[in-house]
Amino acid sequence: MTENTFKQVLSIKQIENKDIDILEEQLNKSEDKYFEMRNSLVYKKYKNGLLFYVLGSIEVDVIRSVHEEYGHLGMEEISEVILRTFWFFNLREKVKKFYFKL
Repeated sequence: MTENTFKQVLSIKQIENKDIDILEEQLNKSEDKYFEMRNSLVYKKYKNGLLFYVLGSIEVDVIRSVHEEYGHLGMEEISEVILRTFWFFNLREKVKKFYFKL
């Protein structure tokens, strides 16, 4: 799967996810300290930048994709690579779980 296609799939999954509706509604009404809407997608404000907000079952797809693309780095390195583009709750803990299932 090409990088562009993967990001497109993530965008579609985010739009289809019903759990994000409440957050989107809030963001459409007012500015938020932690999240921001851009082009109908939700991003996490992180270290003076924006990271694509990933949620649900797609989190494992992001971890797996980065793990495979970057040559099976360690847990911390994979977490750091993910945090260049993506954000999700308990990211490091979920990466750790992924590694222990390998």
